[in-house]
Amino acid sequence: MITDIPNIADCGCPDETQKPLNEADASKDACGDLATYPEPCPKGLMDLYCTKFTGSADPVFDVAPGDRGSTVLVKIMNKIKELHGLGIPSTLPLVNNIIVSNITSTTINLSWLAVVGATKYDIRYRKVIGQPDWQYINNLAVTNVQLTNLLPNTNYYYQIMARDAASAYSEWTTQATFKTLVQLSQMTTPIGLVSTPSTVNANQFTASWDAVPGATSYEVRVRESGFTDILSIVPALSNSAVILVSFAGAYHEWQVIAKGNGLLDSEPSAWSGTQVKGDPPKNLAVSSITAISAMLTWQAPYPNAPLRFELRLQSGVGGTLDVKMVSTDTITSWAIPNLTPNTLYEIRGFTQTSPQSDVVTKSFLTLP
Repeated sequence: MITDIPNIADCGCPDETQKPLNEADASKDACGDLATYPEPCPKGLMDLYCTKFTGSADPVFDVAPGDRGSTVLVKIMNKIKELHGLGIPSTLPLVNNIIVSNITSTTINLSWLAVVGATKYDIRYRKVIGQPDWQYINNLAVTNVQLTNLLPNTNYYYQIMARDAASAYSEWTTQATFKTLVQLSQMTTPIGLVSTPSTVNANQFTASWDAVPGATSYEVRVRESGFTDILSIVPALSNSAVILVSFAGAYHEWQVIAKGNGLLDSEPSAWSGTQVKGDPPKNLAVSSITAISAMLTWQAPYPNAPLRFELRLQSGVGGTLDVKMVSTDTITSWAIPNLTPNTLYEIRGFTQTSPQSDVVTKSFLTLP
């Protein structure tokens, strides 16, 4: 029985008559014999029937499946094929294993098991109360869809149909229901972000922010400055937290999201920047010592570490004699000139972050 025709108010053949079914002669200029097709028959759909079958030429069944009422067109054409002895297309199995997930107040996800032989799927849905017309999503080439722009706290019917590349189709699945969630209030976005780098630990800073009314916890997201990828997400925090980062000495950005029971998460706060304490240079070594020169070598603690090396008299008298600044890890040595024979020197190396890294030292004695 052909039913489920959306938004049809009138019908008729070219002469605008409403004639009863005439299965004995389907080529007559009449709305034709479509068995139990309800009257009034749809104008346009029946025009197709009446104009395609008034002569002896082979009928044409090329109708865009995405058109309104495409499912009805397929069924009408199948009935006409049957009346003209053209055969009935094979029927696809019903769509099954339908899963409803990720329900919100305005959206819902539907997924289902692929039907053997199917290339496309049609979805239709409508409110249980107050919306008799189906809303359609046609020609889906995948086995999942998100329904959007739904009303909060509302019951909906939905059904799914499978189709192949030709004209075979399944019946609509049994009418099922889902209900959207109640629209929730959203938490206020956190403000007042303050970061305090640790003066002790190279990979650590303390983050704090103003309390958000109603918040039961917070989530902090951290990334390295200049990058969009999130490095870490720290959940279930109070109004402050000690944050560990991946790169010592690097600039980082962080933001906060407020969470509350029965409330939507807040929008993420604005990004706040901080630099953590750096690690000192590694493996300081002095070699090739002469009376007036020496070679200092080292290893950068991480890429682009802003290193600083100071040369002092071991006794501290005279203070800094020379300074070598290195801003890239591609430079790993310093030929120290203009030294005094038979003198004890000290090299002090550290990373110029804020706060500054710990200091490492290396002493050497020039030759007489």
